[in-house]
Amino acid sequence: MDTGYVIVGVVAVVVGLSFAAFAWVAIQPYQEDRQQAEAVSATVVSSEVVEVRNSEGQIQYSPEVTYRYTYRGSDYQSSALYPNNGSMVGSRSRAREVTDRYPQGRTLTAYVNADTPTTAFLIDESAPLWYWAAPVLGALLILYGLYSVVQGLRGAEASSATL
Repeated sequence: MDTGYVIVGVVAVVVGLSFAAFAWVAIQPYQEDRQQAEAVSATVVSSEVVEVRNSEGQIQYSPEVTYRYTYRGSDYQSSALYPNNGSMVGSRSRAREVTDRYPQGRTLTAYVNADTPTTAFLIDESAPLWYWAAPVLGALLILYGLYSVVQGLRGAEASSATL
């Protein structure tokens, strides 16, 4: 048995599982909101681009679209664009593109999760591509880790057991 391979393999599996867990926590609520969503009519109350300062002090831009809707006889207001209270932060031009799609007074379709009708969303799209990067990377690390553990148990040389 070569402990170098085994150690590298165990570390890779643990890191891979961490990526997979992160992905589950990020993707599951997003997909659940989409699957349980019911379409309702909504009216845009306001639509503007907002400057947001991140933790490093850099300015980013976020589209803020507030809309009203009625669900099962109750009136609500939300500003989430994507499922799971998501909103997009990016460049000023991208934020402007989004707000231009939703001008004040426009009637449109919003999507409401029956379990949490206080929040709706406007853009019903699959999870962003970067959400799927974590599970793919996690799976690759787990496979590499398992391979390394097997190599270590077979007695392969430790000199090539590095990440």
